[in-house]
Amino acid sequence: MVERLEGRVVFSPPEAISTKVIIGKTDVHDNITTLEDIKKVYQNSTFKDFKITNYSLIDQPAIRMDGNYSQAFTEGRLTDITTILNENIYSFTVYSDQDEYKKYAPLFQKMYDTFQIISISNNQSLDTTHK
Repeated sequence: MVERLEGRVVFSPPEAISTKVIIGKTDVHDNITTLEDIKKVYQNSTFKDFKITNYSLIDQPAIRMDGNYSQAFTEGRLTDITTILNENIYSFTVYSDQDEYKKYAPLFQKMYDTFQIISISNNQSLDTTHK
């Protein structure tokens, strides 16, 4: 399933119950302009048992955060990879319950490894139909 939200695209594997892959783009804003700022956001978050590492996404320096979360009656695993390019913040986030995360981890890694940013002009559109 593919959902479109403001500035984000959300993917869910068809048979997965609690797995979401979120790809987003936002503008750099006053309090987040560097990767160090993103690290601070992670460090002040409510995630537990998390690890922040330097990473590379689309051949750009990035920050990767792996951690656990609790939400309502669900506990799960989260990976977020964020980079800043041309004054835009790009993030690739996966969250899932522990069992589904383990099942889909190789797929997530393949997605990270092949992620690309393409430019389109205002008069072009992107085909987002699910095939």
